[in-house]
Amino acid sequence: MAKKDKKTAALEKAARKEAKKNKQAEKANKGATKKSKRELAAAGEEDIEVLLNRMDNDPKTRELEGQKKVRTEVLEAPPSPRLNMSMTVTNSGDVLVFGGE
Repeated sequence: MAKKDKKTAALEKAARKEAKKNKQAEKANKGATKKSKRELAAAGEEDIEVLLNRMDNDPKTRELEGQKKVRTEVLEAPPSPRLNMSMTVTNSGDVLVFGGE
């Protein structure tokens, strides 16, 4: 029976160590987020999470979401050939031509 007690004690000790490591990692992560929030506040910017929450709770945003409509058009024939093109000169003297058929 003594062996079982040693095994359970070892398992409990390992579980405590793992919990301690997790707690330290959470604490370090929390400190990093606080530091980044302070830096943003010093630069005059707002936290992105605060902005997203404000947008979610804004009645204008909800109103616009209700107005969204999806419109699909099915073309019966392929489009006609296009004559428009764009010519771009690069610094190395090359001419790039985009478009046209």
